[in-house]
Amino acid sequence: MEHRLTRITRGDAAFTLLELIGVLAIMSILAAVAVPSTLRILDNAAVRREAEVLRALGDHTRLYVRENGTAPTAATWTSALAPYTDLGAAQLATNPRQVARVFIPETGTPTPRVILLSCMNPSLTLPSAAQVTGSRFQTLWDAPEADLPAWSGWWSGSSAWLAGTVADQQSRRDSLVIERINLQPIYRTEFMSVSITLNNRDAMSVTYDVIRAAGTSQTGIPLPAGQAATLNNLHPRDRLNLYRPGGILDYSYTVSTTPPPSFKFEGGAWQSE
Repeated sequence: MEHRLTRITRGDAAFTLLELIGVLAIMSILAAVAVPSTLRILDNAAVRREAEVLRALGDHTRLYVRENGTAPTAATWTSALAPYTDLGAAQLATNPRQVARVFIPETGTPTPRVILLSCMNPSLTLPSAAQVTGSRFQTLWDAPEADLPAWSGWWSGSSAWLAGTVADQQSRRDSLVIERINLQPIYRTEFMSVSITLNNRDAMSVTYDVIRAAGTSQTGIPLPAGQAATLNNLHPRDRLNLYRPGGILDYSYTVSTTPPPSFKFEGGAWQSE
């Protein structure tokens, strides 16, 4: 069998210099188009993830308020909320781009509202909680989602947000994440204080229990014949157990956000009045 060898010339085996330059030029053009687009996609994904984190921190703040009666402070929020999350205090303090998150409680007792700020552009800074007080808090709370807050002059780094073209400012706004947390509904529904009056209009003594939603209880409290008792500082979900003579449970009432009734014991039974 005859074998024939074909000689490969240098010109057949490799690119010419002009061809190599052409390929590199095409690759450069593709990179110039693809890299910014890829970076924008990554930045947008990072912002979305950070928005989810701040929403979760908002939920954790509400849970903290339900258990403690008010919000954490700007100085203690990371350690206060860490037990409610899978993150440590240090991880809460900064976002994945190593920019410090800012926890801004509104002035008031208890804290009415909280704003959480985060920025996914490491070249920018955010105001501290001490720099967002009074009318500034309301300005930031009311800032439209699509616009930069009107925070010029609030801190030394504010000018960097407003520099350049409108497109530059919009790009910076896209890196800003704001979570607004209104705590007032919690105070109204879970921490409002009400008073209820118990009247014993019968000739026999009766008793009642006060069962607190927080876990404490007062049981077997006597209410003598012809006497009245006003129960103050009751909160929604607290419960009253009202007994007939002999310790027989006659009426159980759970405190709610609606105007509470008064109760009277008359004719051997408890009833609202």
